[in-house]
Amino acid sequence: MLGWAPRYLVKDLVTAMANSPAKLEVRVVKVNPAPAPSKQRVLVELRGVWPEGYAPMESEEFAILHS
Repeated sequence: MLGWAPRYLVKDLVTAMANSPAKLEVRVVKVNPAPAPSKQRVLVELRGVWPEGYAPMESEEFAILHS
């Protein structure tokens, strides 16, 4: 476990990591020294492949509030 992700992305990230772990790639982009908060010291980039048939950001949390 490393760092923090926006709450609205967590479900999609967990789905991708759980269903396609061999297709994920993570690299460190930047390391921030102290006094940066510990959960904001390492910026990573996550690349991968969505599970087949999965559509990210289609849960109720992403529904249009008003049109």
